[in-house]
This record gives sequence, C-alpha cells and structure tokens, in this order.
Amino acid sequence: MDKSWLNIKNRADRAYIRGVDGFLEWAYTQLGVNDMIRCPCKRCMNTEFKVHYRVREDLLKKGFL
Repeated sequence: MDKSWLNIKNRADRAYIRGVDGFLEWAYTQLGVNDMIRCPCKRCMNTEFKVHYRVREDLLKKGFL
C-alpha cells in the first residue's frame, strides 16, 4: 500500500483524499471489522471507535496520526 499521501500537508489535495479513501476501503474490509474502526486522526489517536463517514471527516479535517 502506497503511503506517500500521508506526507501531503494540504488535506484538500486530491492525492490525500484518495489516500484516505483507499485506507478506509482497506480498513473496513479487515477481518472482524463490523461498522466501526478506531479513528486514526490526530485528535482521536486510535482511542475512539467511529463509523466510516466520521473517520473520513476527521482525517480530512484533522489529519492522520
């Protein structure tokens, strides 16, 4: 999995958004994942479980941990 998008500072950049979407697609297909995953944004720091659209929103607003 290409992680170069993690270094993009502009979270409105299409490459960053595609990276977030690709990460979420992968994360929600993992064994044992139902509706929620731990949110890896800078604020939640993998401590809060959230649904797909909330995690995406956080990653686009706050950035990846």
